[in-house]
Amino acid sequence: MYLLKKRLYKETKRIKLGELRKSEILDELSNWFKSIYDVDIINFKYKRIKVGKRIKHRLTIVTDQKEDYLKMVPRLGERNHENEQMIVKQFLELTRKYNFKIDPRVKNIFVVFSDFSKEANTETNRIAFDSFNKELKRNYQDHYILQPIFDAIIVFFHTDEQVRENSLNGVSEAISDVYFNALKKFDVCGYITRDNLNIIFDSKENLDQNYEGNMYYYLH
Repeated sequence: MYLLKKRLYKETKRIKLGELRKSEILDELSNWFKSIYDVDIINFKYKRIKVGKRIKHRLTIVTDQKEDYLKMVPRLGERNHENEQMIVKQFLELTRKYNFKIDPRVKNIFVVFSDFSKEANTETNRIAFDSFNKELKRNYQDHYILQPIFDAIIVFFHTDEQVRENSLNGVSEAISDVYFNALKKFDVCGYITRDNLNIIFDSKENLDQNYEGNMYYYLH
């Protein structure tokens, strides 16, 4: 999991895998998103949030693929108020149609989006890490350090020269193959492909010299 709460993640995963049917309101909302935005959504979550003495309302829309998410959020932190107003209007209409439990006086709802493919791939990456780590230790001994980060993995060779050498001699490509195969063993949602394989090669030398050996500095 990446950002979704555990309960919403598990429910969305079951819907994705066909183990749980979409509710009527979700089914109609999904069809509406597809017809208006050509976006596939898997789930939604409406929640009342207490902020100080005020109650705010949030609607989380869980998209299927990264491409769906980017249609709604082209850049990180960017909001399209016109789209949000349309979505809220449609959602409120559906709550009335299906007697969805919500205060009828609610008009202002904050809309957020979540990319389920990233959520699922983050879980897959976490589960596959031990398998990948053991495979590399058997075949590449101590020539690397691994750092998983959400749906990606960073392979640190010890020196910059090793990074250059291994990109040319096939070692990096072979490690990518090992990583891909480890992920596919646990990719129950079918999101992992060669094209979206998220593996980065760097060196401990670079980490130490330019980021004080600190992963926080490196990632930020």
